[in-house]
Amino acid sequence: MPSNATKPETDGEVKEKTEAEKQRDELLGGAEDTTAKKGRSKNYEKKGGDEKAQEDFSNLDLKDVKEIDTKYGNGKQGTDSDGNSVIYRPGSRTGGSTIEIQLPGHNKIKIRY
Repeated sequence: MPSNATKPETDGEVKEKTEAEKQRDELLGGAEDTTAKKGRSKNYEKKGGDEKAQEDFSNLDLKDVKEIDTKYGNGKQGTDSDGNSVIYRPGSRTGGSTIEIQLPGHNKIKIRY
């Protein structure tokens, strides 16, 4: 194929983001990416502490939200509209309250406050 030729599109459609993906983008707005080069988790940091973490969790449009016990204290777990598990816990091994989004394929997004 000549270098100035364009590659054919596979299906010709641009995939629109789901509501859960839009909410995830909004949640990550202003967060600093602190991901290490290894591992399956994408790590982010946001300011605001536990109060902001609980507020952000509450602002997500989650189904089946329930209280859970974690080794860091009482947390919450719900499911987003894409079927991903979303967890709030008041602490983590590396410190700070955390919202964790468990994506398909054992990939995770962790936002620490």
